[in-house]
Amino acid sequence: MPDDQVDEIGLAIAKKMSTAAPVAAQYFKECVRNVLYPHLAEAREKELEASKSVWATDDAKEGLANVIKGKTTVFKGR
Repeated sequence: MPDDQVDEIGLAIAKKMSTAAPVAAQYFKECVRNVLYPHLAEAREKELEASKSVWATDDAKEGLANVIKGKTTVFKGR
């Protein structure tokens, strides 16, 4: 596709998808992501693992509790 038509064609596809059946649109977007970013699923899994590790720390628990209470947190690296 010519560079000067990328925006126009992209918008046309987006408009069409916005009126499509939600489940079909979801699967279509996932297929496009898999083609554009073949390692995205692996990256998401690594991000999830890292997130679980972070949220299991005392710092995360204390930090979140203090945000809710409106307090500041001194992180201890645990």
